[in-house]
Amino acid sequence: MKDAYSFDVDEAAARLAYNRMFVSYLRIFARMGLRVVPMRAETGPIGGDQSHEFIILAETGESAVYCDAQVLDL
Repeated sequence: MKDAYSFDVDEAAARLAYNRMFVSYLRIFARMGLRVVPMRAETGPIGGDQSHEFIILAETGESAVYCDAQVLDL
């Protein structure tokens, strides 16, 4: 888990900062050869509406993920 906090001047700047981090994570996972599915996540007591978990698709792991294979192009 990684938390990130920013002190942006307004909501538009906060969304831009979040989107940059989001895309950066997707690029990192792609460079590593990992297939990920971003899923909206609860923000908890801090609040807000921008939170994602990145689920790595693999045969091993601790969770079961059900998805439409056509959407993911599997």
